[in-house]
Amino acid sequence: MWASRSDKHAVSRLSGTAHALNLPLAVVNVDGFGDSDEKPYIKRNVKTITIHSVTLETSRILHTARDAPTAISFHDYYDTYHLLTGYLAVLDVELDPDPAEPH
Repeated sequence: MWASRSDKHAVSRLSGTAHALNLPLAVVNVDGFGDSDEKPYIKRNVKTITIHSVTLETSRILHTARDAPTAISFHDYYDTYHLLTGYLAVLDVELDPDPAEPH
């Protein structure tokens, strides 16, 4: 994740989810690699979190001739999918602690 640019509460929740699911989570701040889609939200003080697939190893090949599908670790993508589904469930409960209560 890009922690230096993400909301601290969101980072804490994602870290807790990764720990609970026994999944790896690394901070790879990608300042200087380019921009991302959340920049307009950050400018408007909307809390964001950036979760990306760049690792320390792949950061060296990003935007080079070796930046190709063969550099993708599909196991890492599966772990990311697993983590994101758990994270969304955590956020869902946090935002609606009593889903049985009618709105």
